[in-house]
Amino acid sequence: MVAAAQAALDAAGIADPIGVVLADAGYWSEDNATAEGPDRLIATLKDYKQRRAARELGTTTGLPPDGASVLDAMEHRLRTLMAPPSTPSDPTPSSPSSATTKRTVGSAGSAAGACPPCAANGRSST
Repeated sequence: MVAAAQAALDAAGIADPIGVVLADAGYWSEDNATAEGPDRLIATLKDYKQRRAARELGTTTGLPPDGASVLDAMEHRLRTLMAPPSTPSDPTPSSPSSATTKRTVGSAGSAAGACPPCAANGRSST
């Protein structure tokens, strides 16, 4: 999927690199999570299960704990709240207004909706 998306960007003359790949739980595997290429957020559970886990386990901060499995590290990332920039003149790397904005490629699934940070930022999963 990433190679096809990059080929389409190249064919369109878009030189910006793919920054983050969003994928639904159907793409979850340790191989997909650790493959070379752009950063990725892959849902590890179906949407309703991901939301339940976020409610039960709460949000996280910072990096995953040392020694966390690939699965635990991804789940930690999915439960980490990403704060919006404080002002438009103070962009963060995750901000659309950032000078280093990168393209995001997502699957047709619901990973963006399954991601608790997205829900916490008011984005709908439907």
